[in-house]
Amino acid sequence: LNMNADDDGFVGMWRTLLRCLGVRHAHLTTLIEAGYVIMVNDDLLLISDWNLHNKIRRDRYNEGHYASLLSTVRIHANGRYSKG
Repeated sequence: LNMNADDDGFVGMWRTLLRCLGVRHAHLTTLIEAGYVIMVNDDLLLISDWNLHNKIRRDRYNEGHYASLLSTVRIHANGRYSKG
């Protein structure tokens, strides 16, 4: 998921990714239940700890297509995302 996320931690087309990797949907469900991944909508995932593990310099940051959806999630002081 990390390799396919944009600069904010959003992963689109996750079903295609799971199919290409041969991963079952149950594995993704486990990640969601554990709080590692947030299901934003049917087509979009957000990696919860993205900001904790990925530091992107301001001059390298590219605002993704889903940047407007960041207002729908809660961003903690340490940078972790959670459902808002």
